[in-house]
Amino acid sequence: MFKKYSIYIISFFLTFSSYASIQISQDEFFYKEQDKEILFNIKNKNEQNTYIVHSWVSHYKKENSAEAPFIISPSLIKLAPNEKFTLKIIKMDDIKEINQESVYRVNIK
Repeated sequence: MFKKYSIYIISFFLTFSSYASIQISQDEFFYKEQDKEILFNIKNKNEQNTYIVHSWVSHYKKENSAEAPFIISPSLIKLAPNEKFTLKIIKMDDIKEINQESVYRVNIK
């Protein structure tokens, strides 16, 4: 009986383990009007594989389908093993929500 339950418990913990090779320094950001750009780092922690990373900015709430007023430069990069790269978030359009806080998300694929 104990052996049966111990197998279920062990398999439960093994199904939820994960490992991420790509690490970003922040996934949320605060934009101040006087800033021209926001910098953040992205790193390939894998020691063997090279990855191509696509990144973009979207609204935090998924039901808001409007395009975010920010872009990431460069939006497509190639990361070699153990390589670190700095990306820029640049404001392209005026922010429509004045006198209120807006939250945006950095997406990595």
